[in-house]
Amino acid sequence: MDRFTKSLLLCALVVAIVALIGFWPGKYQYSTAVSGGLARSSQEHGKTADINATVQKLLNDNVTAFYQWKMDTGATLLCIARDSGKHEFPGEPTNVFSIIDGQGKLLYQIDGVEILSISTSCMLRDMRSQLVVSVNGGGRQNDLKILDYQNGKITELLDSDDQDYSIAALIKPQFRSGVIPAKEPYEILMIRGVGLANSDEKKYVSVYRYADGSYEFNGDVSQQLLDDYMERLLKKKTR
Repeated sequence: MDRFTKSLLLCALVVAIVALIGFWPGKYQYSTAVSGGLARSSQEHGKTADINATVQKLLNDNVTAFYQWKMDTGATLLCIARDSGKHEFPGEPTNVFSIIDGQGKLLYQIDGVEILSISTSCMLRDMRSQLVVSVNGGGRQNDLKILDYQNGKITELLDSDDQDYSIAALIKPQFRSGVIPAKEPYEILMIRGVGLANSDEKKYVSVYRYADGSYEFNGDVSQQLLDDYMERLLKKKTR
């Protein structure tokens, strides 16, 4: 285990201490009202001191985000973003996002990003969850990372050339005719088109659906046509 990975594992353990401090069972025991009150006051003071020390440790290690990716097998992968302070050009994000297992093995890493959001979704409609990470690399476009973990390895389910979006990204069940939403893998909608104020720039939705182990491009649809169609339906209902 190299020095950087050891540091990541230490950060993860430090963050986990916060949860233990806050939720450790049987923390308060009272023999009498007076002694119990004094004991609780002392433990509260110790708890605050521990939390302050933990927070300071995270600040010292420049941790900007932490997430626990829990597997259906009971294992947990630790997702950590740290500010490296290094960039190739002014304005470039300096976060390094890493994922390690419980033994400290580095499984995945990207750098030069800002973490916008981290969540999990059982989007393939099976027992295991996928990690959904939205990042920005310093420009107008964001990237959506869909990560899957199997057999000790992490893979990206969305090709690197298809991860960008400029307006919004949506992961949703499929409700079209001929499919069972509870069983069909979720689809990904990427709304693209530069500039909300630029009416000349057409906005469109790129549709991605899961097939043969990854998400594949299925086509583009005009966002304006979709919005106009919805508006016509809403007007019919209000008459």
